[in-house]
Amino acid sequence: MTDHNCEKYLPLAWSSTIFDLFDWKDGDVVISSAAKQGTTWMQNIVHQLRTGGDADFEDINEECPMPEFVEYPGQEDRERLESWENTIFKKYPFRVIKTHTMPPNLPFTTEVKYIIPVRNGKDSLVSFYYYRNNTTEEFRELWGGRPFPFPSFDVFLDCYLGQWRSYWNCVNAWLPYRHCENVLFIHYSDLKADLEGNLQKIASFLNLEISSEQWPSIIEKCGFKWMQENSQKFEPRVIPLHIPIINKGGMIRKGKVGSYGDLFTPEQEKRWDLIHKEMLPDEAIRHWCDHGGKLP
Repeated sequence: MTDHNCEKYLPLAWSSTIFDLFDWKDGDVVISSAAKQGTTWMQNIVHQLRTGGDADFEDINEECPMPEFVEYPGQEDRERLESWENTIFKKYPFRVIKTHTMPPNLPFTTEVKYIIPVRNGKDSLVSFYYYRNNTTEEFRELWGGRPFPFPSFDVFLDCYLGQWRSYWNCVNAWLPYRHCENVLFIHYSDLKADLEGNLQKIASFLNLEISSEQWPSIIEKCGFKWMQENSQKFEPRVIPLHIPIINKGGMIRKGKVGSYGDLFTPEQEKRWDLIHKEMLPDEAIRHWCDHGGKLP
């Protein structure tokens, strides 16, 4: 493993201190995971469930904001929060946010419902690599060239396995809460295998009553086909400056299970598997993270 200046490959636009300002309310929904675990998919799922099937929104991140994302240099946390409190947080019967922050930086309270999407780590890593290298030049210019594109998957893997390890950090942060009534772990593979069944599970967790007339529209709009056909709704942007963060087509890519073999070499898989075992020593938990099914 080679030492790299890994910080230059990360965006500067993050501030988890905003959660100190939140006045958490009964019924709030937080979707929390590491990057590329299916968080955007889950954003859309929860939004579709709470609206009965909504096709009219422009940007999913306007309907379900990501609080720690600083939109431009110098922006204060209070500015983002007040803009949502005066608009989107009043629009729906309950608030939904997406975050890559986890406990303890993300407060845990029994008033809030937490959904934790988890995906096969190698699949998510490949998706993250393509996502990060799809950052627009406009967004990089806004932040002085950051994040720099990765010159190769080798460099990306070195940084991830050596310094970041956010996949395991997030899973380990949430595992102690996995049997709490207000926490729901959902595996990406299970969603792919039985979307309708898992939509019903999520609706039940959120105490939502969905009419039989609403289900067909919800199921359609939660499917990858609809999301790919409407990919502009899921491609993040700096909303007040109208700057796209990701190039067109860079957000809803393939969504396949087991596609990591397109990039991982056998040697890289061995490196991943060794750290996977180190970070998640419980074999049953590792198996669930890889394949889904019943959470131990």
